[in-house]
Amino acid sequence: MTDTTKNQSGAEFTVSPQIRQKYLKILDAEIETLKVAVLSDDFKKMANILHRLKGNTPMYGFHKLGQSCLEFYSKKDHFDTVDPNEIQKLLFKVIESYESEACL
Repeated sequence: MTDTTKNQSGAEFTVSPQIRQKYLKILDAEIETLKVAVLSDDFKKMANILHRLKGNTPMYGFHKLGQSCLEFYSKKDHFDTVDPNEIQKLLFKVIESYESEACL
């Protein structure tokens, strides 16, 4: 069984459940690393992770997560001046999107 999804340009393709499961393991690690980066105010690491996730996650069917990462990433040039509460809200939105789409 395969899942059909769309890439950012709208082209359809299939992702096997085995590949998606492998990506979920990578995604788990990326989300944990993002949490640590937020807690340590490591803005460069946050931007790097969010950049990868906003581009990769939709290709595996995680469209809501990709959108949440894009929203968070759009603040990258201002992370140092954004209210820490706003950063936390954006992180929670990413985590919530991840958990709902990964069925955790």
